[in-house]
Amino acid sequence: MHRLQNIIFPRLTSYATEDMYFRFVENSSSFCYSTQSITLPKHSTVSLDTFFNGFTVATWKRDCRIAHLAFSLLGTGQIRLRFGLHLSSGGDRWLSEQDLTLTADVPARVELPFWNSLDDGMLYVCVTAIDDSALTGGYFYTVTEPVMDVRLGIVVTHFNRKQYVLPAIQRITDELLDDPCFSGKVDLVVIDNSKNISPAEAGRATVIPNRNLGGSGGFMRGLLHLKDHGYTHCLFMDDDATCEIESIRRSYALMQFAGTGRFAIAGSLMRELEPYRLFEKGAVFNGTCQPLKSGLDMRKVPDLIEAERRDRMPNYGAWWFFAFSIADVRSYAFPFFVRGDDIMFGMRNEFHIVTQNGIGCWGEDFGLKSGPLPVYLDVRSHLVQRMVNTERGALSSAKLAIRFFRSALLSYNYGTARAVTSALSDVRAGPKFWHDNLDLVAVRQRISAYAAGEKMEAIEIPKEVVVKSQREGIGRRIVRLVTANGFLLPSFMIRNAIVLDDKKFVGDLRKIFRYRRVLYISPSRETGYIAVFDRGRFFYEIILFTTELLKLVLSYAELKHRYRETLPSMTDARFWRNVYHP
Repeated sequence: MHRLQNIIFPRLTSYATEDMYFRFVENSSSFCYSTQSITLPKHSTVSLDTFFNGFTVATWKRDCRIAHLAFSLLGTGQIRLRFGLHLSSGGDRWLSEQDLTLTADVPARVELPFWNSLDDGMLYVCVTAIDDSALTGGYFYTVTEPVMDVRLGIVVTHFNRKQYVLPAIQRITDELLDDPCFSGKVDLVVIDNSKNISPAEAGRATVIPNRNLGGSGGFMRGLLHLKDHGYTHCLFMDDDATCEIESIRRSYALMQFAGTGRFAIAGSLMRELEPYRLFEKGAVFNGTCQPLKSGLDMRKVPDLIEAERRDRMPNYGAWWFFAFSIADVRSYAFPFFVRGDDIMFGMRNEFHIVTQNGIGCWGEDFGLKSGPLPVYLDVRSHLVQRMVNTERGALSSAKLAIRFFRSALLSYNYGTARAVTSALSDVRAGPKFWHDNLDLVAVRQRISAYAAGEKMEAIEIPKEVVVKSQREGIGRRIVRLVTANGFLLPSFMIRNAIVLDDKKFVGDLRKIFRYRRVLYISPSRETGYIAVFDRGRFFYEIILFTTELLKLVLSYAELKHRYRETLPSMTDARFWRNVYHP
């Protein structure tokens, strides 16, 4: 018997809401966090057609080799067990029904002969209590033998975030490494770029002190370690590991039964602020980054079905959760430090990337973290990716850079605008720049000089702050556009007041139009910064940017040739081994 997917319930520390695990049809039902059990009074019903407990048919049918499927349920009492299917077409149907008597600690096992007739949709369990009952767990399993004997290494890159990584080490140890079912099959490797995790803190994790080379250098160090020590598969994860550990178990099972070549798994990312909101379920890079299935609500069945629909396959998976076979790696990461390394890694290795409901993690909003350094990293990554992985020309790339620059400039974020100009200059320096700045120390010092005015700090909202709606008429919109959002207006038309705006990638240009100051504030309303309308800085930054952009455009063809010529030598194992052991 091989478990494919466990039924899981929320914990007090879970990010997710209860309706991502189960749905009560009767309000008299209840869930107990301490005992991890669902209480079902007589005639009450619970349905498990949810993000974490629905069973994705398509992945197991199309990409894996499973000839048999069965289900085991744990609990007490007399119940009616139904298996339903939400079809990708939008329909629903019941597949089977039977009455069972559950006895504590004795799994009730049910064969699912309808499995061979399924090819798509969400398979799920629905339980109705015939008498007062309780559910404590369950799992889908198969007697089909695995295709692959998987030895998985989990690689986490850490830099000065012990408050996140140490609890993550403990969680992975308690819930996975100490599980006898995974003994000798899964190990945790932490690449310590800050060199401050002690042996006592490491516990059962293998900690490798490393020079701070960002995510690129950290994850590649871990990958080489796994390759040298006989592991078959690798999972890259963020250092806070804010995922259900069941996501790792399910990924392990998928890799055991994978029958598709170059099989890889990209975990979903959901917003910490809205734990049910999908930010990305795999992504595509075709000149810009395009997150797939963004904005869907993982509490709603139609959105869950839409999330699983394969209308567009990812060509990369972000390294907050990305699993793959080590044997399939033919190109290592480009030394981006951070931002873009996962994109190029996915594209150059041409993985067959799948996503699945129930596999993913949570993360802080990227817009909240945006600023001069992240935007600098984004711009230079986009430009290099375009040169080596697409046929986008100089004018197309210039338009991209202009969009980054314009958004920052019109938001009064002049430090970020300067960072865009700086990124153009560094990309134009060619491949040697990346060799000389692997650790990004000099670059970060330079960018930090621009970032002083855009640092999120503790702040109180002034009493006189203006809160504006986002609506506007066509006339106002036209004036905004032709006056560069007010920068071409005379000074007397700029209001000497401060307007409130949420901190995102860019300011809401409708809100800030004709205001001299903007308070960009976090969702908690506890941190923020004030950006100021500055006409002189506006034109100065335009001159610097335009000069650098023209230089880039004129040298674009030659740069593209140089980057493509040197890319193989900068993305192979020898390159990274020489970095670690010169």
